[in-house]
Amino acid sequence: MKRALFLTFFLAISSFAAPLERCGEEEKKSDIYQSFQACENARLAATINKGVKPPACPNTIQDAKDPKGVLKKLCQDPSGFVCSLNQAKFLDSHCELSLFSTNDIMNSPDFVSTNCSFQAKKQKLIQSHLKECQTATQLSLPDCIANIKVIYQDQIQQMERDAFYTDERTVKMQNIFEGVVTIYAQKIVNSKTIPTGLKPMLLAKIRNTMLLVPLPKENPPQCANSGPDGPDSGIYNDSQGHIVFCLGAMSTLDHMNVLDLTHTLAHELSHSIDPCALEYDAFQRDPMHDRHEIGFKIYPELITCLRGGKGEQACDGAILHCNNAKGTQEALDEEIKLETTGNTLSPEALTALKGKLGQMFKVTPDCPHGKRDPSDHERDLSDFRKDTEPVEQIRESFADFMASEVVGETLKQNFDAGKALTPLALFG
Repeated sequence: MKRALFLTFFLAISSFAAPLERCGEEEKKSDIYQSFQACENARLAATINKGVKPPACPNTIQDAKDPKGVLKKLCQDPSGFVCSLNQAKFLDSHCELSLFSTNDIMNSPDFVSTNCSFQAKKQKLIQSHLKECQTATQLSLPDCIANIKVIYQDQIQQMERDAFYTDERTVKMQNIFEGVVTIYAQKIVNSKTIPTGLKPMLLAKIRNTMLLVPLPKENPPQCANSGPDGPDSGIYNDSQGHIVFCLGAMSTLDHMNVLDLTHTLAHELSHSIDPCALEYDAFQRDPMHDRHEIGFKIYPELITCLRGGKGEQACDGAILHCNNAKGTQEALDEEIKLETTGNTLSPEALTALKGKLGQMFKVTPDCPHGKRDPSDHERDLSDFRKDTEPVEQIRESFADFMASEVVGETLKQNFDAGKALTPLALFG
């Protein structure tokens, strides 16, 4: 009887372990995974100095060894092969690519490898407690596994974070971020338009914004672990003085383009001093104080330019983020065209879609600006800046502008120092 029970338990454990042997099987069939592999193979066989050369290929490739024609396509046109597999995303000559889609991240070689390693450790932990669970509780195998996952949830989550937030990745992140902060501070100090008396405040906010790595042991951000739908790919400023790197983004750090990462970090750093953040700070200090137009006072010419204003220091004729009737209509028409391409909609469905998108465009902007205009018409999309608290996308416009300034200065400093720049889009 005992032998029969032991055999049943052993078979149950074996069936539990079986899926781990197939870990990553489906992901390795994906376009993203294969494009990374193809890129790496081509890179290793290439002479990078004068561009990318095709890998050495035999004159004939046996169909039995290449049933899908993958090797033949790679050998005939390695660049086209990688680009087509990768859904028109570009891989540079170091096979670097920033992935922000959860599905893409889950199919990337770096994530698959690390995740399978983590799953093996997780399974080992569960197995070490299975016999004890079934002996003490008489629960079924599935119930025991579920019970153990709950009891050891904190330990399992820590194991996952340890697998992805490695010391090497942490050091790389910190080095890049320190460079971003240094250049950003130089931009503020050297600015001829920011009032001198306000520069110390801006510099303090920049220097007090910290990269949240290493992760805190207590209360780490929720996105530092995979969720039900997979790893979160976000990189964001939490408005509490931290820039958070979620697990999905951390998993791709080894193959993330450095300039792309520099831009992202500078963008998020900008949210510590963007006009919306400064308006919020002013409101927190004195709710009765009129905080509107603070952006004009601190960044006078820049905000005028980004808002599409006219004048010597502005951007004549600019239409930015739907900030007038023409811009709103153009953006709305473009979105409707995108939504309806390839789809035949009834007149009623098209009207409903336009109404839905119209409302979305009305509420998308996100920074207070000005006061309510008595002529505001709530159903006129071009009037959204006349609303009770008119808003716009100046927050993101400012962050993108400053991030581009930081990337440009990074390129210039590397060039002046004779350092090789990260080659962009050599595959494709």
